[in-house]
Order: sequence, then C-alpha cells, then structure tokens
Amino acid sequence: MAQNLMLLEKRPALKSGTVEEMITLFVKSYLSKNTKQAYATDLQLFITYCQQQGWQFQHVRDIQSKHLQQYRDYLLNDLKQANNTVNRKMVALRGLMQWCVHEGIIDRNPLLNVRLPKAKVVSGTLDFSDDEVKSILALPDATTASGSLHQLVLTLLFFLGLRKGEVVGIRWNDLFEERNHHIVRVRGKGDKQRDIPLTPQVRRAIENYRAMAGKSFLPDEYLLQPIRNNFSKEIRKPLHPSTIDWIVKRYAQKAGVKKRISPHSCRATVVGNLLENKIPIRDVANLVGHSSIQTTSQYDKRKNNLDKSAAYSVRY
Repeated sequence: MAQNLMLLEKRPALKSGTVEEMITLFVKSYLSKNTKQAYATDLQLFITYCQQQGWQFQHVRDIQSKHLQQYRDYLLNDLKQANNTVNRKMVALRGLMQWCVHEGIIDRNPLLNVRLPKAKVVSGTLDFSDDEVKSILALPDATTASGSLHQLVLTLLFFLGLRKGEVVGIRWNDLFEERNHHIVRVRGKGDKQRDIPLTPQVRRAIENYRAMAGKSFLPDEYLLQPIRNNFSKEIRKPLHPSTIDWIVKRYAQKAGVKKRISPHSCRATVVGNLLENKIPIRDVANLVGHSSIQTTSQYDKRKNNLDKSAAYSVRY
C-alpha cells in the first residue's frame, strides 16, 4: 500500500480505477500527515481482508454493502475489537466512499446501509490535584542531565498543557522572542501552529536542561533529546513519545498517585486549573489548541467537584 501511495503521488485525479488507486487519491486529499497515515493504515486493513476473502474488485463501485457488513463483523467477532475502534475504522471507509460520491466516481455510498456498533462511553482521563502536581514537580533531580530532562518534560506538560506529540516535536528554533515575550511555537493536530508564551517556570527549566545536558544544540535540532542511548548510541534525535508516558507514570508513582494517569492527565489538569481560576474557556481552548470550547469543557474533570455543587447554593 505504501509503495502504491508513492507511485501514485503525482497522478491526476481519476474518474475510474481500482480500489487502491481511489484510496491513494483519497488519502492524498488530506493535508495532515497524521491523518494520511491513520487513514492509509485503516484502509489497508480493509484491502488485506478483501484479498483474504478472494474478493476481486475491478472498480470501487464493486464494493457493496454486504462486503462492508462482513468486514464490520470480522472486526467485531474475529479481531475482538472494541466498538469505538471498529467505528473508527469504518469511518475511514465511509470517508473514502463519500469522497468517491463527491468526485462522481460512484453514485451512492454503500456504507449508508451498514449499521455501526453502538459507541461505548469511555471514562475520561483523570487529572491531578494541585498538591499532586507540586509533589511530582519536586521529585526530579535537576542537578543531573537526566533529572533536568525529566523536569523539563513535566514542566512543559503541567504549565503549557501540551500534547506529548507537541512536546517531542519542539525544536530549538521554535523558541524565540516577540513583543517582549519569550515564545514557543507548537505544531498541533492538523499541523496547526500556535504561539505560547513561556512562563518563568518553563524558561528556568529550559535553561537548566541546556546547562545540565552537557552538549551544544543546533537551531534546527529537537529541544528534547535522549541523554544516552544504550542501543544505537544516537542521541541527536527527538525523544520518543513513549518516553513521555514513562516519565509521567514514573514520577506519579513516586509521588504516591494511585489512579490511572497518562500525559493527557497533565493536559486535563491544566484545563481544570485554569477554569477553576475563572479563566475564560475560550482563552483556555486557545492555549491547549482546541478548535471547540466543547472539547475544552470535556477535559475539565474538576467540574464534578461535589464540594462546589450548585445544590449547596439553594436558598428559600
């Protein structure tokens, strides 16, 4: 599939062709690299399944509702995938078919006749209390190279509310000054950029990390790099996202936090802290890169605080 995508990268739009050709053009229509990769992966699974079934589609119009229903049941019953995962994979197919309708390649989306499994409500990411955040931030040994790196990661998460992908994607030349503000330029979902002021806490953590890392950094190099690499020995590369998970969980455990947490817990903590301190929700959404304030509201796990329930304000 990846080779097909490369071969067809420069081909013009088609009004007819194989399913793989249509997938290539459909994926190419998106700007975000992450979206392209996610859709290509989900659609490749469908192609592989079709090949295993011996289905020979000469044209995308040959895909019928019964094929999609059988694929749905395969995901649910054979692969034992969760309803939400199945829906995500079927959404990729729905997008492909709808795109083909829009381009005049087929007349009707066959997925309209396929019932999707009922989405299950997933419990939200838990956030940290203010005391837990203070305990976690005090734990890294900032006088060592590794400790200064860990402290910087936690500071970026707890003070700027960044996604872990945004954290590992920061380069040194993304740090600059503008109108008397120290700024970090962050690339979020859909390659959207936003400029965030660096608070004094973050600036101190960056300066300490630079001093403790024991090496010079080029402007286009990544801000967060491994201190050591026992395998390939290559350290001039971005920190792996899984390392962000490890750092958060390690220090949360050392701080005695027992609940289920992740780097997104830090993000939810920032949102909850700001809303609790009466910061307008639109300003909070702009900080964390939410296009909708409804999304921001869902991240606020402190809204269920019973101590502040409106019930206590009832007066007669």
